[in-house]
Amino acid sequence: MGRSKQGPGRTLVKRATLTNTQIESFQENGFLRIRNLLTAQAVKELRSAAKARVAAARDIGATYGKDFERLSYGLGESDIFKKIYTSNAFRTVFGELVGTRVIATECIGFELSPGKSGFPWHYGSLSFRFIRAEDMAWSVWIPLDPIDTSGQGGGMAYVPENLVSCGAN
Repeated sequence: MGRSKQGPGRTLVKRATLTNTQIESFQENGFLRIRNLLTAQAVKELRSAAKARVAAARDIGATYGKDFERLSYGLGESDIFKKIYTSNAFRTVFGELVGTRVIATECIGFELSPGKSGFPWHYGSLSFRFIRAEDMAWSVWIPLDPIDTSGQGGGMAYVPENLVSCGAN
């Protein structure tokens, strides 16, 4: 038997099969929630990499430092993130979803605390590292801690593209 690129016995991304309904929902709404795509080990290692790179937002001069407690840039350069986004399982599920090859351009981590709300709705041209609005780009949000939207108000708010689109007509 062949060994995984991720090393012996190290599965970080679970194989996921998307249904036609899920793909159509993504195409119509602009978002899709894929539960449990990463293994517990992958989340643990991502959390560790984020903690190693985290700094207080105000200390790194972030113009939006009031919105986050702490931020970490460069997470995309970490070995664990590279192993995740280059894995066959990750590339397959996202390639199937968006219909094209997938590249990672930026990876940040952030921490919210009581009273901090994170970003308001935004276009994200700086985070995506693209210039034109017609270029295709997507966010993959991976919570590293459990989210209880009713108890903590955390998580990511999604607005379907068919309701509010940043595409110019």
